[in-house]
Amino acid sequence: RLRLKSKGSDSKKLEERLRLKSKGSWEMDNQPKHSVPRVENKSDAPNDDCNKYMTLLRKKQETENARLVESRKTSFAQQMQESPSIVPGVVSRSAEESQICSNLSDCTQKGQFDEIINILKINPSSPSIVAMALESLRDCLSHDDCPIHGFGTYIGNETVHSNRRSTSNRGWIKIITMTLSSHLRNQVIQLEGLKTIWAIISLYSHLISELASNPECLDAIISAMETHIDGEAVQEIACGLIASLAGYQKYALILADLHHGVIVQRLIFALRRSSRTGSPQENVLKALFRLSSAILS
Repeated sequence: RLRLKSKGSDSKKLEERLRLKSKGSWEMDNQPKHSVPRVENKSDAPNDDCNKYMTLLRKKQETENARLVESRKTSFAQQMQESPSIVPGVVSRSAEESQICSNLSDCTQKGQFDEIINILKINPSSPSIVAMALESLRDCLSHDDCPIHGFGTYIGNETVHSNRRSTSNRGWIKIITMTLSSHLRNQVIQLEGLKTIWAIISLYSHLISELASNPECLDAIISAMETHIDGEAVQEIACGLIASLAGYQKYALILADLHHGVIVQRLIFALRRSSRTGSPQENVLKALFRLSSAILS
């Protein structure tokens, strides 16, 4: 009996010692049963947090995009006011011009290519509006509702038209060409116009035929290169645009024969310019290579 009693006493002391030593684990073991489902419910918390984070991120991005579009309403006018030597005669912007800039921003957000072309057609004399309209045309190209998508998809030598509505302004290249001709000495507008044409034919190669079959537009490109021979950016974009057109043998031959090879002459002159380096020179070489390949093949 004494032995059993002693064993019982030692066992209680050992249990007490273990309880004091590992109090934390004992407390976890003694938690109520409803704590287990709570842990299981917490397993869904990371997913909920992730969804909330992605929602906030999307809202933040939408707000930032809206802010950028809003800031564009005045960016060009401010640029022109700060650089009167580039755009002579521009001192301030009227309330009418401010409204037009606001309309351009709205059209860009909605992908309304036709409306921007119309604004450009109706307001050809304001450098700030023209420059902003040309940039807006590029910005709305990626919009799903941009009607220029309705022109179709270029497959081989044929154009397969999609079911989407096509733009009513099929004379887009004529409007841009007239704009370039009207502001020939304005380097900013020449650069924006060439960028816009290049962006359109790069995204929609089936529209290249409309550009290559328009000698007035090709003349506008040549004039821009001749007038702004020291404009590094103008030379770079113009040569890149020519290189894109020359990527198709049919259009490369048209370019090579234009005005007895004047485009080739402009390319060589741009290449030999002592200050010409980097991307402009790369685009010149690419254009010359493609033209030569088309002629020799």
